[in-house]
Amino acid sequence: MKSTIHNFLIGKSYNSCKKTVTLFAALLLGTFFLNAQWYLVHPAKYGDGSLLFSGQRTYNWDNDTLKWDNVDSFTFQYTPQVWLKNTKKYDYSDNTGSFDYVEDRAYEYTPTGFIAVLTDSFLLSPSSCEKYEYTYNSGNQRTLLITKIWNNVQSAWFSSKRTQTNFTAFDSINVELGEVNIGSVWTNNFRYLHAYNAQNRDTSITLEYWNANQWRGNQRTLQTLNANGQVTSTITQKYDTTSGTYKNDYAHEFVYDGSNRIISDAYSIWNTGNNGWEGEWRKNYAYNTNGDLENILREDWDVNSLQWYYYSLETYTYDAAHRLTNILSQKWIGSVLVNNNQNIFTYNTHGYITKWTFQVWDNNALAWKNNSEEFYWYQPNPFNGVEDVKQDNLSVFPNPSNSPVTFVNADKNLPYEVYDMQGRLIVQGTLQPGTNNIILNEPKGMYLLKAGNAVARIVKE
Repeated sequence: MKSTIHNFLIGKSYNSCKKTVTLFAALLLGTFFLNAQWYLVHPAKYGDGSLLFSGQRTYNWDNDTLKWDNVDSFTFQYTPQVWLKNTKKYDYSDNTGSFDYVEDRAYEYTPTGFIAVLTDSFLLSPSSCEKYEYTYNSGNQRTLLITKIWNNVQSAWFSSKRTQTNFTAFDSINVELGEVNIGSVWTNNFRYLHAYNAQNRDTSITLEYWNANQWRGNQRTLQTLNANGQVTSTITQKYDTTSGTYKNDYAHEFVYDGSNRIISDAYSIWNTGNNGWEGEWRKNYAYNTNGDLENILREDWDVNSLQWYYYSLETYTYDAAHRLTNILSQKWIGSVLVNNNQNIFTYNTHGYITKWTFQVWDNNALAWKNNSEEFYWYQPNPFNGVEDVKQDNLSVFPNPSNSPVTFVNADKNLPYEVYDMQGRLIVQGTLQPGTNNIILNEPKGMYLLKAGNAVARIVKE
């Protein structure tokens, strides 16, 4: 028996606001090495199911002492169903020379394994405690999320905001409504409106905000799809309050190969001066004979010479088991390709990552210099799920993106969850075969998408 929900996620938790702790979120089977624009991690490659992630420790390299300095450490606990129950974070104190218990997060689940309650507790700031309560329909789609904050004076939880989601007859999101609690009255804040084509695929997503007792436009994304249901172009438009219309802002164009893998991604911005699209950058993706991502070549547009020029190259290396062992990032200086940074990954005999080293290139010494390092340790999985796992396939684009809309290609119906790097569940739902839209109305940063038994990184710029 295996957990279908949380054998990938490591988060933060605690169920009391008298002591409060928050935690860096990490994924069990290798999302640490998602330094690519997008990369898929499969349990069949990364771990045999015999172990559970139980802790990690982070170090930074001190260039003065030429030694590794302690930064922080995390521990993780699970329920009998091997669902994440509790995580704790410890920050290293130079004053005491020891790790201080600082943050915590606790999870409660529905009988089917979906998060019902998530409680954040902060030891140094109890008033920052937050609790997230989730409600689902019969299809395990999230219909309500209530966020509560801790009131120290009354020693009670106070509902601060909520998001309600309703669905179409085809189980697609219809409207997402965000509200805030003002004087014990729920007041409109924002909403996402979805429109679909005959194949039940999103053709537009519109974000509106409540202002002066009416809904006012903010942003919308239009998309076109090919016969396979894959997004071939997206146009994001901003609402112009003067004209009362949506105007072009930026666009993406995508090309796929015969295996439905993305091979190019071009990003353009709208030039209001000439009233047309102007290229910003484009990326070309190449794969090895095993179908693994091999390199990403980025070119930028020179507005002066009106030509594309090489900007960066990312190269991916794998071991005999097709596990990612190195990500080499290089950039062009003039016509010369120079090293920039690299990520190095080490695994144990069970296929689990045990160390992640990040190094930067020293152009003066012409050598790699240590920057940071993380170590990971494990405990036996009581269910010892060592059976083969069928890999689920998905891809994320555009990635990075400065739009609240992220597109995900899936090859079948898959439940999904998106987490921030503190382990907080941002959004949850079900992917359908083809291209899907995930709304992330969140700040810039990295987010982790788990769908079925595959994991990918989402980057918001």
